[in-house]
Amino acid sequence: MGWRGVAAAVVLAVGSAGPAACETIYVRAGRLLDVAAGEAQSDRLVKIVDGKIAAVDPWTGAPADGAVVDWSGKTVLPGLIDMHTHVADGFGPSNDPTAPLKHGPAETALKGAEAR
Repeated sequence: MGWRGVAAAVVLAVGSAGPAACETIYVRAGRLLDVAAGEAQSDRLVKIVDGKIAAVDPWTGAPADGAVVDWSGKTVLPGLIDMHTHVADGFGPSNDPTAPLKHGPAETALKGAEAR
């Protein structure tokens, strides 16, 4: 599997690093799941440059040109994106936690469609 295939599918959340110009970050993944090939690859190094995956290679040690996020005890799952949203909870003031409970399913569906 080439790194371009992984780059197209893998989404890594390295939120603690934040975006920065010309920044290189590495992620050491204990396992990387390649769903296109249907295999799990052990001990991989994912190179991220300016927030985009630039390469995926076997782990051979920590590179000197960027910080390494150690996920060696974790599995990196390609294509996993947090799509959790609350588009239909926009009823009234945001400080009322019971607002979604005060509306029926039809009204909630219309509110969700309105939010697009």
